[in-house]
Amino acid sequence: LGYKRFSEIIIFIKCVIFYKFYNYIIGKVLDNSLIKIKANIEVATKTKKELNTILITRNKILNETNIVLKKSQEKNNQLIDSIYGGVFLFFNDRLQYFNKKTLVNLNIEDNEIRSMYLSDFIHKYFYITLKDIQEAGNYIPYVKMKYTSLEVEIFLTYVDENSIILYIHDISAINENKQIKKVFEEYLEEEEIKKEFFANISHELKTPINIIYTALQMNQIYLGESNLEGVDKNRKVIKQNCLRLIRTINNFIDVNKISEGYMIPEFKIHNIVELVENVSLASNKYIQLIENTLTFDANQEEIYVNCDKEMITRIMLNILSNSVKYGKKGGNIKVSVGIFKFEHVMIKVQNDGLEIDKDTIPYIFDKFTKLNKAFNRLKEGSGLGLFLTKELIELQGGNIRLRSNNKGNEFIITLPRITKLEDKEVVHEEWETNPLEEKIDVEFSDIYIE
Repeated sequence: LGYKRFSEIIIFIKCVIFYKFYNYIIGKVLDNSLIKIKANIEVATKTKKELNTILITRNKILNETNIVLKKSQEKNNQLIDSIYGGVFLFFNDRLQYFNKKTLVNLNIEDNEIRSMYLSDFIHKYFYITLKDIQEAGNYIPYVKMKYTSLEVEIFLTYVDENSIILYIHDISAINENKQIKKVFEEYLEEEEIKKEFFANISHELKTPINIIYTALQMNQIYLGESNLEGVDKNRKVIKQNCLRLIRTINNFIDVNKISEGYMIPEFKIHNIVELVENVSLASNKYIQLIENTLTFDANQEEIYVNCDKEMITRIMLNILSNSVKYGKKGGNIKVSVGIFKFEHVMIKVQNDGLEIDKDTIPYIFDKFTKLNKAFNRLKEGSGLGLFLTKELIELQGGNIRLRSNNKGNEFIITLPRITKLEDKEVVHEEWETNPLEEKIDVEFSDIYIE
C-alpha cells in the first residue's frame, strides 16, 4: 500500500511537472507567435496606411485628371461644334458622335441618324454612294445634298480600323462669294473699260468740235478772200463732223436705252431680202471710196421676217461701215441672204480685211471694244458699234458671230423667219432716198478717206 501510494505521488509529480513544462513551452511558443503576429500586424497596418495615403493621392490625381479630361472634352466638343461643317464619327461603321449645331444648317434630324450605318447615312442625304467617295480618293469637292439647296464637299478619314470621320463642309457660301467676287471683278473690269471709253468718247466729241471750230475760223478767212471753193470744202467738213457727233451721241444714248431695257423693237413683217439689198446698194458710194466691189446675192427673192426695219437698217449700216473701215483697199465686200435650217434666215457680210486675232474675237461684240485703240488713226469710232449691233439683233430674237481667217472677215447674222404668212400683213418697202442717205452719211461719218 505504501509503495502504491508512493507511485501515485510520483506519477502526480510527473504530471504536474509535465503540465508546467507544457504550459511553459506553449507559453513561449504562443508568446513568440503573438509577438510575430503583432509585428506583422503593425507592419501591415503601416503598409496599409502608406497604401491608403498613396491611394488617396492617386484618387485625388485621378479626380483631377477626370476633371481636366471632362473640361478638355467639353472644350473639344465646343471646338468641334464651332466648326462650320459637320463632323460625324463612325465606330464599327455606325454613327457614334456628331456636332449638333451643324445639323440645322445641313437640315439633318439628330434622332434620325443616331447609330446609322455610314453607307446608309451617305445614301440618305447625298446623290452619291460610299463607293463613289472611296473611288474618288475619299474626297468629293462638290455634291448637292438631298432635301436642301446646299452644295457641299465631303472628306472621309480612316482614324483606325474601326473609326471613321466623315466631314461635310457647306460650300454654298463660298460659291456665292466666288460669284460675288466674279461680279465685282467684272464690275471693276467694266469700270476700267468705261474709263477708257470716256477718255475715247471725249476724244470722239472733242475732235469733231475742234475740226468744226477750225473750219468756221477758216471760213471767215475764205469769205474775206472770196474763196468760195474753200468755204464749200469746209462746209462739207463741218457737215461730216456734225454727223459724226450725232452718230456718237446716238450710239451712246441707244446703249443706255438697251442697258436700262427701254429699247423695244417695233415688229412688222418685212421682206428681209429687199430690206438688206436696199441698204447695201445705198451704201455703195462709201464702199467705192476704198475701191471695193460690192456684191449682193440672195437664193430667194422673198424671205419674210418679223423685225424692226430701223434696227435692221442700223445693223446693216454698222457692219458695212466696219467692212469699209477695216476692209482691204481694192478688195471685195459680199452681202448674201438665204434660208438657214428652214426656220431661220442667214445674212452674211464678207470683206477682205486683215485677219482678227483669235484672242480678240470672243470680245469683239463686248461693250467699248475697239480693234484700233490709237487716237491718231484714220478709222475713228467709240467702240460701241458692234456691241450695239449685237444687242439690236438679240432684241429681235437673232444672233451674230464673226468668222475671221487669212482670207478676210465674215459677219454672220441669224434671224427667225416667217415660214407661213397666212393673213399676216406684209410691209412693202417704199424707200425714201434722202432719209436713208442721211442715215448712211451718219453711220459712215467717222470714215476719213483721202
